Amino acid sequence: MFIASMRYGPEQTSSLDDRSMIVFTDLDGSLLDHDSYRHDAAESALQRLAVLGIPCIPVTSKTREELLSIRSELNLNSPFVVENGSAVFIPENLAGFDNAGLVHPPGSDFLLQRFGREHKDVLIQLREISAGGEYHWRGFSDMPLDEIMQRTGLDASAAQNASRREFCEPVVWLDDETQLSAFIATLQAHGLQAVPGGRFLHIMDAAAGKGRAVEWLCGRYLQTPACTVALGDSGNDIDMLNAVDIAVLVRSEQHDFPQAQGRKQTLRTRSPGPAGWAEAMHQILDDWEAEQEQLKHG
Repeated sequence: MFIASMRYGPEQTSSLDDRSMIVFTDLDGSLLDHDSYRHDAAESALQRLAVLGIPCIPVTSKTREELLSIRSELNLNSPFVVENGSAVFIPENLAGFDNAGLVHPPGSDFLLQRFGREHKDVLIQLREISAGGEYHWRGFSDMPLDEIMQRTGLDASAAQNASRREFCEPVVWLDDETQLSAFIATLQAHGLQAVPGGRFLHIMDAAAGKGRAVEWLCGRYLQTPACTVALGDSGNDIDMLNAVDIAVLVRSEQHDFPQAQGRKQTLRTRSPGPAGWAEAMHQILDDWEAEQEQLKHG
């Protein structure tokens, strides 16, 4: 059996229902194919989550503009976490969610919770740090659209959405590992961090992070989730994976599994990308539904 059955103590069963699970997921290399960005292999699992009313929350390095399009393709109506945990966008009037104190950006259909600085302030600090010429990198803000397309494999429209950064600056590192270590230490001294991604190093406020965003979201649902699940394939997913009950490490053809561990259970998929995502999610839901039946019948 791919996953052992999940068990919960008596204190967790009184309000248990189909909505008491929350799923958080990385996109590129996990729910979306690393090269094609397609999700076909995961469609049946996504539909099953929708039928059960279980929120599936993207937690990604992508921008808000990218997520608006992707959420539509995936038929998701849940909150979403952008730019490696720099901010959370929440649909207005989301049922069962505490909206107290959230910002409503002008012209937006979403409420916003931001962690740390905005992109313009991160970029100012980053350029000040690099003004002496000892650190060599090339950021999204320096790249014309065709270069972003070439580096990401995105078409023009998607690359334009990827360039609309609100919180962090993706960069290509152009120097050796020794200088990179010095660069990261300097960033930390100025309240910034460098989060490695599949293609870029993401420079962002030190207060932000996927794990922080996941924990914040769990605390805002009015019904405390009985089970939290996260699926990811790379190092920048570790904080998210460590913050949930069940961590699913999605196999990658580009790199090793991330060194992460769920609070109750850690799974590794046999298949890579969206096929592995669906493999794990179906088995988790099989066990979840079996547990539900046991609870119903005493």
